[in-house]
Amino acid sequence: MDNQQLHTFPNHQDLVDLQKRIPQLDVPSMEIIFILLKTVGELSNAFHTYLSDYGLSQGKMKILLQLYKDSGKGLLPSELAICSGVTRGTITGLIDGLEKDGYVERIHHKNDRRMVMVKITSLGAELTEKVLPKHFLDVKKLIDHISVPEQESLMNILRKLLAEIPTMHS
Repeated sequence: MDNQQLHTFPNHQDLVDLQKRIPQLDVPSMEIIFILLKTVGELSNAFHTYLSDYGLSQGKMKILLQLYKDSGKGLLPSELAICSGVTRGTITGLIDGLEKDGYVERIHHKNDRRMVMVKITSLGAELTEKVLPKHFLDVKKLIDHISVPEQESLMNILRKLLAEIPTMHS
């Protein structure tokens, strides 16, 4: 969702007017969802901007993080796809780009040469160690504006919302 879409959400009065025509519309519910969508969109844009300064996308950074925490053992592309929440086709393109940049390498599996493992290179590990500390500090700075009890409440609320999503439209 781009910035222009974020600013096209109906305002409070628009929702009140729409509720007159569609009584099922609950104004507070829709306002909560709109602010949540706007927040997620703005966070995604901020992450994108920061990572693009290093030539990375969020998808590539997820892969580097998975491989970095893997401590050099390597993962199958299918495992990376699952960890990253993308399709196998998408993971191939992400790995190709990271390999081209020298951040990962494909290595044949020691027991089955038909299988390929993906490992982070020293250059990939260096980049990860350069990118993540500032990113983590920025996220902490953002969350520090919320008290610990508010953080716990927010986590509980978000978990409840997440658990209810599969029941939508059923």
